[in-house]
Amino acid sequence: HGNAIPRGARREALGARYRVTMGEVATALAAFDDAFGRTLGALRASDVSEGSAWPTQKRASSLVLDLRRDVPPHVAAAKLVAAGELALSRGQWALAQTSCFAQVLALGLVRAGAETDPRWHPSEADAKGSPFTKLDRVALHVRAVLGNARCELTRVRERDAGVKLTSTRNALRAAANDARDAVKLAMETHESLYWLVRNATGVVRDASALSTAAGYGADVIHALVFAVRALESHALLATPRHLAFRLSLVAATVKCFDDCAAAAASGSGEPADETGETSETSNSILGRAAGDAFLQSAKASIEDLKTLEAMDATPMDDERRRFYADADARLAAMEAARDPAAAAAFAEALSAEESVPDDSGTRDASSLSSSSHTSSSSSKSRWLLEALASASGAALETLAGAVKDWVATRTDAAFAVHRHARAVAAFEAEAEARRAEAEEAEGDGARDDTETTELATAEEPSPEEPSPEGSGDAEDAAPLPAPLPPAVVAAHARALRDLPVATHARLLKQTRSFADGAAFGALVRYANLRLDAWNEDGGSTVETAASAEDAAAATTLRSVVDLLVAAHVAEGKAVEGGERERVEDERRTNDDEDADGDADGDANEAEDGDEDKPDPLNAPVESAIARVCLALESADADVAARLCADATRECGFFVRRFALEKLEAFSNVSSLHKSSNVNGENKQRERVTRYRPIVDPEDEPLTVSALRAARRAFELVDVADGALRACVLLRLADLLERRGGDENLRDALSAAESAVAALDTERDASVSNAVGEWIDAKETLFASGKVAHGNLAEAVWDFRETTGTTKTNPSELTERAFVRASSDDLAFAFTPAAVSETAKRTACLHADAVTKAAHLRCLARLNAMGVDATRGIQTLPAELREETSASARDNKWEAAAAKTESALFLSRASARMTALREAADLMEEAERGEREAFRVTLEGAKALRDAKVASDESANEKEKDDAGNTSVSRLVPDAPLVLGATSGSVTLLPPDFSRLRHALRQRAAPVATHFAVVCVPFGAGFAPGVRNDGFPGTGGLREIKTENGKEKDSRNAVTVSGLRRNVAYAFAVVAFDAAGAVINGVGEATKPVLAAHAMPATCMWSRLATVASRVGCREIAERASSTVRRRFCVVDKHAKPESSCLPRNPVTSQRLRREVLNVSSPATLRAASRAMLVSAEAAAAARSRQ
Repeated sequence: HGNAIPRGARREALGARYRVTMGEVATALAAFDDAFGRTLGALRASDVSEGSAWPTQKRASSLVLDLRRDVPPHVAAAKLVAAGELALSRGQWALAQTSCFAQVLALGLVRAGAETDPRWHPSEADAKGSPFTKLDRVALHVRAVLGNARCELTRVRERDAGVKLTSTRNALRAAANDARDAVKLAMETHESLYWLVRNATGVVRDASALSTAAGYGADVIHALVFAVRALESHALLATPRHLAFRLSLVAATVKCFDDCAAAAASGSGEPADETGETSETSNSILGRAAGDAFLQSAKASIEDLKTLEAMDATPMDDERRRFYADADARLAAMEAARDPAAAAAFAEALSAEESVPDDSGTRDASSLSSSSHTSSSSSKSRWLLEALASASGAALETLAGAVKDWVATRTDAAFAVHRHARAVAAFEAEAEARRAEAEEAEGDGARDDTETTELATAEEPSPEEPSPEGSGDAEDAAPLPAPLPPAVVAAHARALRDLPVATHARLLKQTRSFADGAAFGALVRYANLRLDAWNEDGGSTVETAASAEDAAAATTLRSVVDLLVAAHVAEGKAVEGGERERVEDERRTNDDEDADGDADGDANEAEDGDEDKPDPLNAPVESAIARVCLALESADADVAARLCADATRECGFFVRRFALEKLEAFSNVSSLHKSSNVNGENKQRERVTRYRPIVDPEDEPLTVSALRAARRAFELVDVADGALRACVLLRLADLLERRGGDENLRDALSAAESAVAALDTERDASVSNAVGEWIDAKETLFASGKVAHGNLAEAVWDFRETTGTTKTNPSELTERAFVRASSDDLAFAFTPAAVSETAKRTACLHADAVTKAAHLRCLARLNAMGVDATRGIQTLPAELREETSASARDNKWEAAAAKTESALFLSRASARMTALREAADLMEEAERGEREAFRVTLEGAKALRDAKVASDESANEKEKDDAGNTSVSRLVPDAPLVLGATSGSVTLLPPDFSRLRHALRQRAAPVATHFAVVCVPFGAGFAPGVRNDGFPGTGGLREIKTENGKEKDSRNAVTVSGLRRNVAYAFAVVAFDAAGAVINGVGEATKPVLAAHAMPATCMWSRLATVASRVGCREIAERASSTVRRRFCVVDKHAKPESSCLPRNPVTSQRLRREVLNVSSPATLRAASRAMLVSAEAAAAARSRQ
């Protein structure tokens, strides 16, 4: 990512030959390995897109460029591929992709003419003693292609695993197709590249897994089928050793076929044909049939391989026999998941395996986390989980019955062994107690006189004869339990072998959906048994020895059981065995005490709760809520996010639904009870903030716990709906604010800030998706006109005065001035945002979250400083002002929100007026900035369209001056066009480089072949320079993509990431020629681009009007409310004259603007209504004074 093309690249472009000695090459490679390894060691996987790590990433990139300069191309290619694979293994996929794999792909190792390219025919000295053949070139190229595809897959997993963005879908399709082409190239070259074929098919499988899970299986089905056929036809891969890998691709392909069928079935309805079936139904049937046919084809291919093996005179060894047995078992499981008849045969074979004697009972399979003996388990049971995961309908019912029996056989044996072990332990404990009593009695007798002791000793019976005194005790003592039958011991050994923690957890997850809950209950009981025994023995179970792996396994199993049982309870289902098993003897021992205690407790509760007894029907729900909350709070993050993601999500929605039901019973609006009017005449008004209850005080603790649990659940599984998460967080913040106290206010502030972050992420994805669609459009320049409208949150409000009025700024017009100006035909311009209704609602919620965070920041900080915020403070502390300023930075909307909320905590009227006036001024500045950005984007898109149209015209139709330059030529590039801005990135479209002219007249116009983007914070005080490349995406030379000699604008878009939220930046581009020289310096810079999302102005002005009305600032209340009214109301010049029943009031001559209402979201309309109510209050107060 340097700022100029390196010398080595220039020599390669010119076709020059250069020589280096083997010693120089070895020295350069050793230096590169050392420096590159140390640089990678300084980076973390989480730093892949952070701006703070960009200097280190640039250092690694410069090392790559130096390597290309110092060593021959064929040596550099091999080293770059190895360096890219190393960087990818360290998590630095962006560095590996752009600096390593992309560099190798750009060398053209296999492009047309590579056979005669002198770079790939080095001399003996350059080749370091070994020739650089076509096989080497193809191998390096394929490795680079696969590395680039793996980088894309890693990026998708980290940033958009749900494939919500169009660009992500396209990236997955491209990765699968590139890997497919790599398979074809490697197979056509030589069979010795079989390992590359195998790796490439693995990339196809990984890409298809992400696409199929998102419902886009049709994008990758062709690549999958090709990959399977390649494995079947390759001589070195069509062997028993690779059968397991091949079947993994077969399973992915069958699943992809089913996804295509489901997509076809869920399509829009079409008229039925003559047979009465729609095309979607036919496609669904064909898609399902295609999966069945492909599975049978794969099975036939394996049978052919077996036939070839049978023709071999050499007997088949045990290893190959095991490979075939596993393949047959997996194929049987795949068929069982699709066909009820095959499912019945699979279940029968599974039960038949249970009757086979097991000789593994003496093996050491005692660890909770043990999986070392899994390979020795029965073939059918190994693939039972895979069959369950993909089965449906009648096949699932058949397999569920088989699983129930399979689980019962193992758990019953485990329960029997556990009871026997408990009985043996109880017998030994009782025997030890009797021995201790006898020893104690013997000690007491020793203290008697000698004569008594001798007499007692003489009368003591011999050991062979039973003691008369002890005969009664011996008869009452429980006998020693008989040994367990060998069959039970063998079944228990099979349970230990077949049910390690990983399998146990997956079976719990699968059996939870069974209609019959016996299997799930048995597995839950068995899990609780293992966990209880492990805890009681201080880390060791009756079946395991203590170890660190056992501790981790126990933690995993405990989280799985708690989450799945909680989800089961949330569905209203009873869990048989859901409570942890205790020893029956201990329960019987404490029955009387427990009964007495329960009776007393019930009586006390009855006396205390006679007045306000809860509804008995709610008791089970509240018990379930408490259990779900506890499970979510104690759940392991990795288990909840990966293994039990569905259960975690269900629990989160369950507790959220409970909290909403409690909140809906009461008012969810807080109010500030004030004793002053709008005029602020009562200067001694009460400063105490009182809130209406929004939930029953008795339900408040459980509601808060439910919202906390929902917050954790949605964070663990990363729920994609940011608005949903924000609603939960804001409700939690509201309840915690009402509680008060330092800890609650800190938690409330954290919840509000998390809501802002969640909405930022939601809107980031929306902008990225829209930008991706614009970039992928065939005519990006013509589609870029929509960009300006898509960057808005609500609309662009623009008032243009056409007549002379006393006011120069329409936003400062008062109520009466507005009516007077309206009568003089004040021009009104309204440009709505080109975004969805959901995006508009999300933007309004974003404004509410920003306002709530600003309010809680003031309240929490003042409370932490020991200031009584309810009484007010004359001026805000300097620390609080600095914190709010650092949070808002260059974002005038957030700065205005902070000023607005701070007025609620100021006791002096002048200070409140100053804060609110500053907030109004900031909002006007923010709107002017949005209007200017809107205008610049429209003009930039028009200029690019005009340049493209001009470039399409013939040369003789262009107006040229004496030097041959067009009349619209420029010395430096124009400012780039801003396609979209998020909270951490900005996407730019570079200008047209074909209009550049030479700095000297009468010189030929330069031809730009590369460009780079530079960036600098706008408040730095200087324009972007060549060296301002401190953010990811800047500074790197990018080739100007062309098609048929014309710039392909859609492929030149650049995203600059790592930006700080709420900071404004200036961007510019630098053009380079083929020699790597800068053309005439840095181009024009953009206007300040804020790394933040636009705010809905109506919501912000409405909040300002409401706060100003509360604190008694009439002037600001009128200013803010009239701003909203002017935008939603218009003076009706054709109104009827006033009648006797209507007083003279300007409001009666106004009507709503239908064109504005039709494109406004409900949240915007609610905000406008609040502002109009404030305006009406202000007007009524003004009339009362008159």
